[in-house]
Amino acid sequence: MPEGIIVGKWDDVQGVVLYAKYPETVEIADYNLMRIFTSHAVGEAQAGFLALTLEEENMNVASYFTGIHQKPQYFISLLLSKDEDAKTYEESLLDIATELLEKIDAPNFNEILAEAFQRLSKAIVLTDEQRLALIFKDDIHKLAYERLIKGPATISMIANYIQENSGVTRVNPDILISPLIRLGYALQGWVPGYAEQFVFLVRDFTITRAPAEKIIKQAVKGEPTQRIARRYLRNVKEFFTNYNVNVDESGDLAEILINPEYYEIIKMLREKPLLLTEIKSCLGQQKLGCEAALKNLSEKNIIEVYPAENQGDNWILLKSDIIIHTFFPEYLLEALRGKLASGELSSETVIKHLELLQQNYSP
Repeated sequence: MPEGIIVGKWDDVQGVVLYAKYPETVEIADYNLMRIFTSHAVGEAQAGFLALTLEEENMNVASYFTGIHQKPQYFISLLLSKDEDAKTYEESLLDIATELLEKIDAPNFNEILAEAFQRLSKAIVLTDEQRLALIFKDDIHKLAYERLIKGPATISMIANYIQENSGVTRVNPDILISPLIRLGYALQGWVPGYAEQFVFLVRDFTITRAPAEKIIKQAVKGEPTQRIARRYLRNVKEFFTNYNVNVDESGDLAEILINPEYYEIIKMLREKPLLLTEIKSCLGQQKLGCEAALKNLSEKNIIEVYPAENQGDNWILLKSDIIIHTFFPEYLLEALRGKLASGELSSETVIKHLELLQQNYSP
């Protein structure tokens, strides 16, 4: 469990200073504050995450830096015990950092920091599909993604787009595009004549429903019972016969993937049909809200519930799985052609993007 969180700041007169910390009892030496800052500031000193170990303090650190070109420069560091892997906190810290930087000048910032630390302490490690779902769930993440759909952009261009369309004045797009870059949906590259790297979308995705193939194969074999299997197969066929992929539904499906309890239930049901008592047993401390979660998932046509004969229990089967559908962003070809013709993009930028699209194309 994290031991504390600190916010450091570069001051042109004093150097690295401790801006805020939680809890108040947490201590870190000045030279280690400097070490965290210099670890971020070496090389190109771009905004981003790093993990390091402070041997003298016997702790690991997960840290985010706003970048050397940001004024003022801040770093937000999570202090961990020596046996904790700092990299597992990367996604959670990046999300929290966005919120903290937006409110860094608030008079109650110490309270905001304390609340953020409590959330970080309870944070779970997100899977890749949850990281992508977060883009659809969070309005600011979605704006950064929306800007890349329109064409290549520098970090400054993305920041301006978010500010113009959200009213948020302090934003760090590096955090927002991090999942897209890490998972290979976007790439960064230099273009002659620009002081910043461009971000290029090379793959796109949507969140949609799909039949639970593994469960269907089991049902064809008569599992969990012949009677239930027949009803299940009939209901699934009827549902997907009438189902139309709806882009507007992606946000609702993302909400389900991000919900820890819903997601745990779906992961279990992807493997095989389960009895209600089995699901409750697997959920452990989360089992108190299990029946309410199952009711909601049933209403959303994610699961099917069938009485288990002579067992006083219910069988739960996955009716429609939620998947990340990745596809080639063919629409960008026309967008790039139009932006080149209008002079919005240079020929070098368009050529760079086309080269990256070609390298990442898979039919």
